Parts: sequence; C-alpha cells; structure tokens
Amino acid sequence: ELISDFRIRDALLRRLLLEDDLRRNVRGQLLTAIGHVSQSHRSAWLTVMGGCAWIDGNADFTGIAIDCALDCDPMYGLARLLSRAIRAGVPAQVWRDSLSAVTVEECLAGAA
Repeated sequence: ELISDFRIRDALLRRLLLEDDLRRNVRGQLLTAIGHVSQSHRSAWLTVMGGCAWIDGNADFTGIAIDCALDCDPMYGLARLLSRAIRAGVPAQVWRDSLSAVTVEECLAGAA
C-alpha cells in the first residue's frame, strides 16, 4: 500500500520514466494485482498504471485506468489532473517532461 503515499507514488513514476522494461513490468504487475488491492488504495494503483501507460504513449489505456481511478475516488488529485490532460489532448511528452523536471529524491521529499 506504499503507492498510496503520494511521495512514493511520484518517486515510482519518476523512476519508471527512464526504465522501459521495468515500467512495463511494473504496469503488468499492478494490473494483475489490482483485484487484490483494497478499495481505499485502488485509485493510487490505477493512477500509476495510467501514468506508466501515458509515458508509453498509450492514451487509450491511460484514459481507462484514470476513469477507473476516479470511479474509486472522484477527488483523487493526480487522476483528476491526468484525466483533464488526456481529454484536452495534451501530448504524452508533456507528462514525460513534467516527470523529468524533478528527481526521485525531490519526489520522496514531497516536492513533486
């Protein structure tokens, strides 16, 4: 349930930005495990899955994951932000650039 801590979530997304194989592996593991995650933590997991998919340029999967995250928690901040960006047609490169703007350490400190 560590992913539910926004600092861990953001640091994970930042770390996965540059590691394609690891990112796909983590996304697959999250997808496999999501049915076993408590309802209170699902939004975070789904948002990480969606964020990873958007890094890969898969806006369709991102939209599905983010919609599911918002079904679990309509006020989940990062899911709301990603939902707006996807619906506005923001290119995936903007997401990658925003993740690149911070370090993993800064994310863990809550700066992201």
